[in-house]
Amino acid sequence: MVVNDSLCCDRQMICTFISGGVLVVALLLVDAYTVVRAEMPAGKSLYENNCVVCHGHDGEGAMPGVRSMISNRLWTKQSDQELVAMIINGVESTDGPVSMPPKGGNPALTEEQIHSIVNYLRILVDNN
Repeated sequence: MVVNDSLCCDRQMICTFISGGVLVVALLLVDAYTVVRAEMPAGKSLYENNCVVCHGHDGEGAMPGVRSMISNRLWTKQSDQELVAMIINGVESTDGPVSMPPKGGNPALTEEQIHSIVNYLRILVDNN
């Protein structure tokens, strides 16, 4: 039996799925995508309040010595947990004068908030 359901994501992608396991996997992926998109407002607000001074609104870097997260996408190959750990512990610069302090200099950031920032960063990079 073939099911010809169309799901429209907010990126205007139309997907056709076949019944059975493929449909279940596809629905799980769409659901996971929806969860990440739902976190965008919280992640965006946290990014703007904690990260934008150094990294800029677009992730290109707002001051000399801060690498662009858009043109330098090596970090995108790391898992969310690795990125969260980097933000929690800070990043020592190996090729420039600016290092990132633990939690971006805001000790009040929680791990959950940092996860929201990481989700937002992934969306920011995907949109650029």
